[in-house]
Amino acid sequence: MPDVFLGLGSNNNPEKMLCLARKALQEVFTDFQVSPVYRNKAIGFEGPDFFNCVSFFTTEKPFEETVSLIRDIQTTLEQRWNKHVGIARSIDLDLLIYGDLVTNELDIDLPRKDITEYAFVLKPLVDLAPHYLHPVLQVSFQTLWEHFPKAEHPLTYIDFNWE
Repeated sequence: MPDVFLGLGSNNNPEKMLCLARKALQEVFTDFQVSPVYRNKAIGFEGPDFFNCVSFFTTEKPFEETVSLIRDIQTTLEQRWNKHVGIARSIDLDLLIYGDLVTNELDIDLPRKDITEYAFVLKPLVDLAPHYLHPVLQVSFQTLWEHFPKAEHPLTYIDFNWE
């Protein structure tokens, strides 16, 4: 069964949206774990701060079905809860890693380049699986984090209530 890492982020009612996303994902995928949550500034546009975390699960579902289920969950949450103000995002669910798959199928590049570019992706991966090897670089998340320019990408740990 492939290991799956999925980024979760929101800057529009993030406490509620992350909880709803976690609940929906846990109903579909078993062996579900989630990292601590971090707050960071919006990148690439002006907007409210984001809350981000990463989930981990294993699945017997094929890649295409996994992607479809994740997209369905995101679409459902966006349609039901999107009180869109400006360019705030109700929920982003970004597939980061699906086992050792390296692909650009279904408009998804795996492993996702965000892993090595953004602290809000890499730090939660380190929290969940520090010794896990990046499928292409064959370097652990911990090693990537040790060499990451943390000062350029500040994060704030959130004592998040998942209730």
